[in-house]
Amino acid sequence: METILGLSYAAWGVILAALAVVGTFAGVYYTRRQAKQVEKTERQAQAAQDTLAGSSPPPPPPANPALATHFVDRPDLISKIMQAISPGGSSLGPRTAIISSLRGMGGVGKTELAREVARGMKSQCPGGVAEVNLRGWDSKQPMEEEEALRSLCAQLDPDFDAKMHVEKLTPYWQRLTSGRRALVILDNLKDSGLINALRPADGITLVTSRTSNLVTGVPGIDVGVMEPAEAAALARQNCPQLSEADALALAKAVGHLPLAVEIAAQRLNDSGESVAALAERLADPGRAARVLKGDTDQEDVLLRVLEWSLGGLSDGQKRRWQALSLPPGDFGLWTVRALWLDKDPVDDLAALTRRNLVTRLEGDEPRWRLHDVLRRFGLAALAADEEREQALWQQLGLAAVARLREIDDRFESGGAAMVPALAELDQELPLLRAVQAWAARRIKDDAVAAEGAVTSHHQILMLRLKNDENLEWILGQLRAAEHRGEKAEIARAAGNLGLVYLERGDLDRATEMQEKGLTIAEELGDRAGMANDYGNLGLVYQERGDLDRAAEMHEKSLAIHEELGNRAGMARQSGNLGLVHQQRCDLDRAAEMQRKSAEIHEEMGNRPNLAIALYNLGNVLKDKGDWAGAAEHFRRSLALFEELGMPYVEQVRQALAEAEAHLSGGA
Repeated sequence: METILGLSYAAWGVILAALAVVGTFAGVYYTRRQAKQVEKTERQAQAAQDTLAGSSPPPPPPANPALATHFVDRPDLISKIMQAISPGGSSLGPRTAIISSLRGMGGVGKTELAREVARGMKSQCPGGVAEVNLRGWDSKQPMEEEEALRSLCAQLDPDFDAKMHVEKLTPYWQRLTSGRRALVILDNLKDSGLINALRPADGITLVTSRTSNLVTGVPGIDVGVMEPAEAAALARQNCPQLSEADALALAKAVGHLPLAVEIAAQRLNDSGESVAALAERLADPGRAARVLKGDTDQEDVLLRVLEWSLGGLSDGQKRRWQALSLPPGDFGLWTVRALWLDKDPVDDLAALTRRNLVTRLEGDEPRWRLHDVLRRFGLAALAADEEREQALWQQLGLAAVARLREIDDRFESGGAAMVPALAELDQELPLLRAVQAWAARRIKDDAVAAEGAVTSHHQILMLRLKNDENLEWILGQLRAAEHRGEKAEIARAAGNLGLVYLERGDLDRATEMQEKGLTIAEELGDRAGMANDYGNLGLVYQERGDLDRAAEMHEKSLAIHEELGNRAGMARQSGNLGLVHQQRCDLDRAAEMQRKSAEIHEEMGNRPNLAIALYNLGNVLKDKGDWAGAAEHFRRSLALFEELGMPYVEQVRQALAEAEAHLSGGA
C-alpha cells in the first residue's frame, strides 16, 4: 500500500512550507523505508521528462554582471581566453576557460578580466550573462552547488520559481541554457567538480581560480601582475593628474598588482602625496612588519598599500571598513546598518567604494563585497579586539533574526510574495549561516547570542537547510531556549528536534524529544502544543510499526484539535489516522478519515494538502477494488499537483494510469 506520504518529512516539509502551510513540523506521516524508493523513482521520471521536454522557457533578457569600475585592456590575456572559448578550443570541454593565478595570489584582476570578456561577448550571448561568486577560499562559507544553481537560474530567467525542488534544479538549468548561448562566470572556484555541474548546456564558461592546475591536464590561463604600461594606464584612470613617469613609478612601487594600483592611485588622488614618498613608505621594513603577512610577495605589497589607504580615513571610517569584513560573500544595506548602527550609511559607503576598498555590485537593490584579500586583512584587525568583534556579531545577530522574520512573514503571506521572499533568503543565507555558527559557539556564555540565534522554526528555512544542518540549527534553538528558560520555546524546539531524529531513523531520541515536549506542554496547559506532540508521537509509533499506539496518539491529537476548533489540525490528524487504518487493513475507516481530511482541506482552500488527501483516498479506494473511485480521485489530485508544480507528480500520474488501465480492461 504505497502512499504519497511515504516521503520523508523533510521532503513534504519543503513542499508544504513552500506553499505557505504554517505551523510546526508536525502533521504528515511517512515511512522512511518507502522514501528512498519513491525519491529514486521520481528522480528517474523527472530526468526523463526534462530530457524530452518539448519547449524551453521563454527567451530571458540578458543579465549583466557587475563590471569593473576601471579596466585597462590586457590584449594578450584576452586573446588566450578567446582562443580557449572558441569551438574546440578547450580540452576541458565545450567553450570553457580557466583563468588562474600562477602563484595563487589575489588581486591580479582575474574577476575583472572575466567580466571584461563577458562585456565584449554580451551581444553574442542571447541566453544572457550570469556570474556567481563561489567563495572557494572562504573556509567557513564556500558556496554549494544548490545555492549556485539557484543564483544562476534566477539571473538568466526572470520567471525562475525559487520554490523549485532541489531535484529539479539541474535538469531545469540544462533546459534553460540549451539552444541559447549563455555566458557564465564561475568566480573563485576551488572545487573542480562544480565546473560540469554549473556550466551552461550551450554557451561559454569562464572560471576564475587561484589554482593553476585546477583540472588535471588542463592548464589555466595564468594571470600575473600587469605589464608596466598597463599598470601605469590603470593608475592614471584612478589618478588623472599623474604624469606618465609618475604613473610608471607608482605601478612599480606596488608591484604592478592591479588591485594595489587602483587603491594606491585613488589614495594619491585624494591626498596629493608624491609617488616617491609612497615608494619610500612601502619599502620601510618597520612599517611592513606591522602589517598582516600576505600569501605572496605581491600580496604583502597590497596589504601595505591597503594599510596606507586606510590611514587616510578617519578613525570611524577605518573601523567601519573593518566591520564590513565580517559578512561572508556580498551584503546589503541592512547588514551595513546593523554593523555601523547607522540608519543612513550611504555617504561612508560611497567614500569606501570610491577608494576601491569596497566593491559595489550592480542590481536593483544595492549590494557590496570586499575582495577576499582585503577581507582577510579586516578580519585580522577584528580578531585583535575580541570584545569589539563579539559586539559586532551581537549587533549582526539581532539584526539577522529581524531580517529573517521579515522575509519569513512575506513568504507566509503566500501568493506573489513567496518567490521574491525566497530570492531574498538566497541572498542572505550565507550571512544567516555565519550568524548561526557564531550563536551556536556563544550561547552558553552570551545572552545576546542566545537571543539572536537564528532559529529554524521559520518555515521558509525548511526549503534550504540540509538534514544535518537542520539538526544543528534546531539544537541551537533548543540550547538558546534552555539558556533563556523559555519553556514554550523549549517544547517547540524539542518537538522539532524529535521529528529530525525521526527522519534520521533514531527512534529512541525521537521518542525522548517528543515526550519532553509533551511533558512541558502539559505543565503549561498548552493544549495546542499537546495536540502537536501527540501527533508527532503517533508518527514515531507508526515508524516503529506499533499501529495501535500510533492510532491512540493520533486520536488524542484529533480530539484536542476538535476541542480547539483547529480545522487544519483536524484535517492533518484525520489523514494520519486514515493511513494507520489503511495499514491495519481497516479500509472503510481509512476511507472515512481520508474523506474527512480532504473535505476540510477543500473548505479551507488548502489546495496542496487537498492534493495529498485526494491521492491518499485514491489509494484506499484502489485497495478496496473501487477502481472507478480511485481513478476519479487520482485525476483530481493530479490536476492539483500539476497546477501547483508540486514534486512527485509522476507518482500520481502513474497511479492514475494504473487505475485507468484496470477500468479499460488492460490490466
